Amino acid sequence: FQLRYAGARDLISAAIAQGKRDGDVREDVDTDMAASLLIAIMDGLQMQWLLNEQFDMLAGFDTFLATFRATISA
Repeated sequence: FQLRYAGARDLISAAIAQGKRDGDVREDVDTDMAASLLIAIMDGLQMQWLLNEQFDMLAGFDTFLATFRATISA
């Protein structure tokens, strides 16, 4: 699990860093923290879905991403 999380965090952090280089993401965004938050949100949504299969995990993640993108956008 540690390797899975580290790998996922590194992959997401690298994508956000690329967004910084492209000018799409604010320079002050902590890429590792942002990646960790994305993983934490997805884990929480997955837990809710496991407890209630009627829960729309994808809709929850899409809703979060809209806010997240607006927050980190340059």
